[in-house]
Amino acid sequence: MAEYDEGYLDRHPHWHKEDRSDITFDNFINAFYFFPADSKFSMATAICNKRENYNEIVLVTELGKWFDLNQGGADEYSVSLWEWYNTVAIRSGNEEFIYHSQPFVYRWNAPIPQTLADEILRTGDFEIYVESNQYRSMGIMMDKEWKEENKVFPNLNLKANVIIQNIDEVRGCFDNNA
Repeated sequence: MAEYDEGYLDRHPHWHKEDRSDITFDNFINAFYFFPADSKFSMATAICNKRENYNEIVLVTELGKWFDLNQGGADEYSVSLWEWYNTVAIRSGNEEFIYHSQPFVYRWNAPIPQTLADEILRTGDFEIYVESNQYRSMGIMMDKEWKEENKVFPNLNLKANVIIQNIDEVRGCFDNNA
């Protein structure tokens, strides 16, 4: 392994144990430096969309749609983002959530507990931390050699403190009987 990674793993150990027993919100956010996301993501407007089989609260900024809080569908509650993320962590009030996996599609989606959805709707704000997949670029899966040969810029780990400016307008979007 050392020949393949040329010592990379010795200098940059993965942030969690191989058995994943230490995947926690605090371990994740303390393992990396998170660059602040563009400040335009911090002030979002929410749109409530009531669908036949699910409801969604879509967060938009002048950069477009970037975050969905969903009720119903395949999961009771879930979050959707559009990027190749390995890990996403969200905190709102006293509720924390973390999901870590290898992305297979550009639309990142994960089930969340109802308590997190409720807290986001109650407070109208949340923190989000994301770890990008280092070997995806424009949907292309890369190996180390390809990435170095084509001088692909490394993905950044980002964080944002998000305030939903019109939270009062969307608090009733979710039917708690879904």
